[in-house]
Amino acid sequence: MTEMMREDLKTLAEIGIAIWGDPEFSHKTTLETIAAVSLLELNSEKTIERAATALLERAAHEGRLTNTRRNMSRISSPFYRLEFASRFILSALHLGRWSYARVARVLDETPERVQELAWEARVQIISYAAHSGNSVRSYPSGNGSSGPNCPEYVSSRPWTQRFLDEEINSGSDRLFLQNHLMACDSCRETLNRCREMYFAVEALIPHSENLDVVAHDLAQTCKASSRVKNGTRSFMASLKTFFKRPDIAALVLISLGLLYYFWKA
Repeated sequence: MTEMMREDLKTLAEIGIAIWGDPEFSHKTTLETIAAVSLLELNSEKTIERAATALLERAAHEGRLTNTRRNMSRISSPFYRLEFASRFILSALHLGRWSYARVARVLDETPERVQELAWEARVQIISYAAHSGNSVRSYPSGNGSSGPNCPEYVSSRPWTQRFLDEEINSGSDRLFLQNHLMACDSCRETLNRCREMYFAVEALIPHSENLDVVAHDLAQTCKASSRVKNGTRSFMASLKTFFKRPDIAALVLISLGLLYYFWKA
């Protein structure tokens, strides 16, 4: 199993905890999910993404009320006051370092919409934390006195978030921002406020207990499912080869003929 797959399995375990805070239930549900998805004809990346989708689908099927009840003992946590989809997004971005594109595939959304959902979740969790007495700064808005050369600040999906999520993919755009930030006090302060929020959010996200152990169990489950899949394939291939033998084919035809004769009689 590749290192990337191991890291993805750790992220999947974190996603399970994000959806269901109870470690035992989360572990059991994530194991069941990866066992089923591993039987599909998918590569490792798609296997993890499909498993994440299946976990979210299960939570949606259970319903918001049931999910809230399962996490009732953790309701004082600002994180578990978020909707389970928002919790997934934050875990995937902060703990798994997933791209907007990958999160979008799991949610069947556009990367632009993922940016908006991520920002909403971050602002909301900071708001919950502030009302709970945590010493965190509230909504980090953009600077209203930005100049004509400053990057456009869209309040629903600001460039500062893309910068911190390492989603400025164009080399020229990254170079522009780096140079601009050295010269523009206003944008630098806007980014600093967002960075403060970014790390405050990260500190509020729970981690899976015994992450290495859980990831190992998930990896073993993947291997077991693969053996079942390959074993079934081998059996079917052997059966096909068996019936291709002329003597067996002739025997089958004779048997079918006799069966038809007795049925008619």
